Amino acid sequence: MKKLAALLSLCFAFTMANAQYTSTNLVTGLKYPVSMQFAPDGRIFLTQKGGDGFASNVDGQVRIFSAAGASLGVLWDFTDSVETYFERGVLGVALDPDFDNNHFVYVFYNHKTPAPARIRVVRFTETNNAGSNPTIIFEYTDPFTAGNHTGGNLHFKPGDNDHLYISIGDRATQPNSQLLTNPCGKILRINKNGSIPTDNPFYDDGNVATGNDDRIWAYGLRNTFDFTFSTINDSIYGSENGLNTWDEVNQIVRGGNYGWPTCEGFYNQGSTSVACSMSGSILPIDTWGAPLPAVTGIIVYDHPLMPEFQGHMLVTDYDNGRITDIELTGTALNVAGTRQNFPTIYTKLVDIAQGPEGCIYVIQGGYTTNGIIKKICPTNMNVESTAAALEFAVYPNPATNTVRIELDDFSAGSAIEICDLSGRIVKRETSVNTQMQIDISMLSSGTYLINVNDGVRRGTRLLIVE
Repeated sequence: MKKLAALLSLCFAFTMANAQYTSTNLVTGLKYPVSMQFAPDGRIFLTQKGGDGFASNVDGQVRIFSAAGASLGVLWDFTDSVETYFERGVLGVALDPDFDNNHFVYVFYNHKTPAPARIRVVRFTETNNAGSNPTIIFEYTDPFTAGNHTGGNLHFKPGDNDHLYISIGDRATQPNSQLLTNPCGKILRINKNGSIPTDNPFYDDGNVATGNDDRIWAYGLRNTFDFTFSTINDSIYGSENGLNTWDEVNQIVRGGNYGWPTCEGFYNQGSTSVACSMSGSILPIDTWGAPLPAVTGIIVYDHPLMPEFQGHMLVTDYDNGRITDIELTGTALNVAGTRQNFPTIYTKLVDIAQGPEGCIYVIQGGYTTNGIIKKICPTNMNVESTAAALEFAVYPNPATNTVRIELDDFSAGSAIEICDLSGRIVKRETSVNTQMQIDISMLSSGTYLINVNDGVRRGTRLLIVE
């Protein structure tokens, strides 16, 4: 992983020596913004939690902006029904993997009126930047009155068009995290129509009111503020808000228990020296000690525009306004390698995203009526590095013997190269259609780069061979 930038230069022959970055304000004047999602056409769907955090519900909306930052409209206004006290409100947003065809948009919000209070995920159909046909696909009647620890983010796994993942915090009630009978302190997985997958790890009878809450994917979490899927190894990585002693990032696995409230960071709750004593608890990849930064947004960067970040985890925080760059190492990419701070310090960061062109976008938000979407790109990008991105999927990953490459828009004659960690090209192919199956049986176990270039666009993915 430490050689990724050099490898990209060898395989694609472009450089970005002494990388520097320019931050521009793409959108300003946002009211309590929380999260954003890019549409395939470059539009930005953004949630505003609503209110001032304690009184009014005004501006609890999902707004839409053009790639250039122009306001295009309001998908939906939740002002008449949303609960915005403290951390609650209109929080997460996700676009359907088949958005180009069905225009489905999924929104996580805290429902207040009419009573009772509920946590909901609602699906809308977007037409001309407005939403219609609201359909409730997830609902939990929330008996807990605390305003914090709602979690509230939504994501689809790349390459999986059917399942939606949801984060819900422990609702400031610590025992919830270890209970398999409710969704609090968990990562959930549902079918995108709201039904429950029978292959979930704690599925028993399909009825969330009896036995286990069948939607649970992982548990023992305090408040996973955000999570992301890596296109490199299909892992979920989550940012976890600690109590007083440790913030965390976790690699979320099917059925995993992350130890809260017994454990916080690598230790028992509140300790800086007594190792986590819960048997079977999965320890974090990395932690931040007190004073806690309040980690928020998280991505695994995967674009050739900024090779210095390729395959790295980027994590934002609210209190310090920093982007932390964490190198992932180990065969399962579950160990923190070199960690450094992005050179620019921002203010109250609540989300981070990778744009279609490879620039990094962050939201300066929280309890402010002047939230900002900032766009971060390399300064003085050369001609090569501004080439359009060529998006493609690689699976299975890790792979053995064969690997499949899929592109939505794959030009015949595209060059496919697999490079080893010395930068040597070990396999060459030329595309003939949108789906290519490549024989990798001759490759030794290890980490490789797959590069695809159609003469105009280029893309890069990591490949792990077992």
